[in-house]
Amino acid sequence: MHKRILSLILISLLGSTQVQAMSAPESTELVQSQRVSEAELDALLAPIALYPDSVVTHILIASTYPLQVIDAQRWQQSNDNLSDDTLAELLETKTWDPSVKALVPFPDILSRMSQDLNWLESVGDAVLTDEDWVLDRVQALRLQAWQHGNLETNDYQRVSYEDRVIVIEPRQPRVVYVPYYDPMITYGHWHHPIAPVIWPGYVNVRLHHGFYWGSRVTIGAGFYFGHIFWPDRHIVVSHRTVHHYPSVSYRKRYNVREYHRWQHNSANRHARYSHRVVERKPSVIKQQKTVRYHSAQAPDRSLVRPVVHQQRIEKKLKQQAHKPTAREQQKRYTQVNKPQRQAAEHRAVNPQRTHPNVAQQHKPTQPLHSKPAKLQYKQEKHERKVKRETTAHRQPSQQRQASKQRQVKQSQRQSASHNNRQHSKQH
Repeated sequence: MHKRILSLILISLLGSTQVQAMSAPESTELVQSQRVSEAELDALLAPIALYPDSVVTHILIASTYPLQVIDAQRWQQSNDNLSDDTLAELLETKTWDPSVKALVPFPDILSRMSQDLNWLESVGDAVLTDEDWVLDRVQALRLQAWQHGNLETNDYQRVSYEDRVIVIEPRQPRVVYVPYYDPMITYGHWHHPIAPVIWPGYVNVRLHHGFYWGSRVTIGAGFYFGHIFWPDRHIVVSHRTVHHYPSVSYRKRYNVREYHRWQHNSANRHARYSHRVVERKPSVIKQQKTVRYHSAQAPDRSLVRPVVHQQRIEKKLKQQAHKPTAREQQKRYTQVNKPQRQAAEHRAVNPQRTHPNVAQQHKPTQPLHSKPAKLQYKQEKHERKVKRETTAHRQPSQQRQASKQRQVKQSQRQSASHNNRQHSKQH
């Protein structure tokens, strides 16, 4: 009996270990299937990995807003004859993402992104789901080109290698040259089974190592609001307006408080997310649904006031007592209180005349604010004033008596001093 129980326990343990051993590879395979493969991501990033860091930043951010990229490309193509200053003024009125606006001076990049919609959607989904993985593969492609001797500093760009990080910047911060290259040549031997994406370009200058350079693009200091913080593999943006061109080293430039990690704004998406983004980033989908719900249900939410809030305000206003001003108090005292007070004093002095039966028989009822009552009140007020003045003049107060005594003493001193002077002159 005991042997049977032990055998059953051993069989159950062995079965559970087999299930665990089978579930672990399945979970890893599921994660790998949801994540973009290395070959696919390298093929997508091959045409832009060797661009300057600021241009790569704007391309990656703009890829998450595909409809805005298409709209900006059409708008730029229809306003191609305008000057740069006029385009900059018109761009301020647009509601596009700042990175999309930053790519308007680069018409070749905008046209390539808008024409290849599969590439645009795939890169945007990869940035939303695996931002660190995308930037890691950018560094891997740069390292591959650098090891083959095809990435170096020249008259158009400056390449620096520090702490296993390759940074590409324009040679002149005010001017940007966009390179065009063949990935099959620049990266050396392409070891992935998926062929890299090749963007056709309009070249003006050719350099060795398979690089071609387009026309120069003059940019302002505000172009450098977005960068890549390579040690942590994430994109950083500045929430303040940038007015100065970058002049310090890379590490000092991005370790400041002005730059924060970039966050995707689902309210500006205006397009559905793919199945991969829905599975990997449900928070983005939830945020987009919340924005759509609020915009559809209550477009004028600031103007609508709930009934409960309105009742609460009315109740609070009723509880607060009205505080009259000084003018209102004076008016109320002169018109209401004083005639009533005078009538009360008159009844206290002559109680027989103010008997209710006698008043009803001999005196007709008058309103409180009638004209005879006001005239009587003014006349009595004047009589009391005259009486106070006469009594004060007849019976001086202590202050008046003291002042008179001081005047008498002062006159006596003056007469005594005058007599003394006269006496001294005679002697």
